[in-house]
Amino acid sequence: MSRADEYPHYVRGLSAAGADELRAAMATFAEWQVLEGRRLDPTRGDAEALASDLRDTLTHPEHAFDPLSPEAQDRVAVALGLPPSADWVPREPVPPGTPSYARPSWEKDVYAVLFLRQHEPPPVARPIDPDARDHSADWPQLAGLDRWRRTRDKDSVTRALASALGRGWTAREPVGPYSLPRLGSTRGRLVLVAVPAGDLTMGLTPAERRDAGRRATPYGPEAAEHLKAATATARPVRQVAIAPFLCAQTPVLQQQAGSFGLEGDAANPHHVVRATSRAAAAATPEGFRLPSEAEWEWVARAGGSRAWLSGDEPPPEWAARVLAAPLAEEEHPFGILGLGWGGWLDDGWHPSYRGAPTTSRAWGPMSRPETVRGGALTLWPWQSAEVLLLHAALRDRAGAGAAYPVRWARDLPPRG
Repeated sequence: MSRADEYPHYVRGLSAAGADELRAAMATFAEWQVLEGRRLDPTRGDAEALASDLRDTLTHPEHAFDPLSPEAQDRVAVALGLPPSADWVPREPVPPGTPSYARPSWEKDVYAVLFLRQHEPPPVARPIDPDARDHSADWPQLAGLDRWRRTRDKDSVTRALASALGRGWTAREPVGPYSLPRLGSTRGRLVLVAVPAGDLTMGLTPAERRDAGRRATPYGPEAAEHLKAATATARPVRQVAIAPFLCAQTPVLQQQAGSFGLEGDAANPHHVVRATSRAAAAATPEGFRLPSEAEWEWVARAGGSRAWLSGDEPPPEWAARVLAAPLAEEEHPFGILGLGWGGWLDDGWHPSYRGAPTTSRAWGPMSRPETVRGGALTLWPWQSAEVLLLHAALRDRAGAGAAYPVRWARDLPPRG
């Protein structure tokens, strides 16, 4: 689908800002906001040509509205059949107590038309390979954290994993306090960590619900309402047997994205690429997948040793510290980095865990992802319920146009 098809009202609305305004906006964009191999052309002759260039060249065409002056934004609104900002009123009364993120606004109305995307077919169930085999038994040393801790020759296991993955993979230095195996690829400098198996209590327990409520209290009633809604999606609590697997040490970073053809926005201190579900599905390398929800929660809980990505540290202090330092300096018991940015997962969306499997396989994987976890760092500094996104159990559903980080995983290979 072309950008023209994706944004049918974009050029009509944005060109109303005028050529001078659009040229001025073009001058504000950084390199990371432009698609790889493209550049904005402010010499184009008229406003429609400039608007088309912004649509087709920016990684996120939505960025073109904010740099416009208030007067130009009003002209865009009027061109779309909406009132100028000074004349805007809600279509319907806003019930008392409606949280700020749910309140209507002039900007939301303009965005809804200007950045309206053509309907995209919903994801469909992804076929499961009937010949796929579980090779966990080939790697008994990864049958659990205690079993791995007792393994004497850890280096030989790491070398065997690298050999089993094939050409281009090498053993790296172990990572984290468990000295977990780490494997590096020549493609895109992708690094995988071997995560041992274990038993996970998955979901939001009553004790965790009370703890989350206490942590959300300073952020006001909106956070409490968000927690109430989120609780239903993370229950009933159940026991899940996690199989060992390979997990990317980081989400895809800006410096890696080109190697995998992943397009997205990397405007954050750690240069984590945030991509749409369609882009995530298209870029996933052969033999890889997204982590399942159970795998993500197992890693987020660090094998059951914690409930918050921040561990015992107060979430605000943890977030400020992590964002101020390079990604490589983040500490995690498994050596997995960047979980605070969240990410797409392989499971299809289910509004609760009723009927969920008790294994760590993805539950109903789809042709493109729709289930997400985390994302608290993207929303820092927090104003309301964002702190709850640091809890390992909380989950959400995202639309096709939403952008989240992409972290790849894969099953253990057969041992040669």
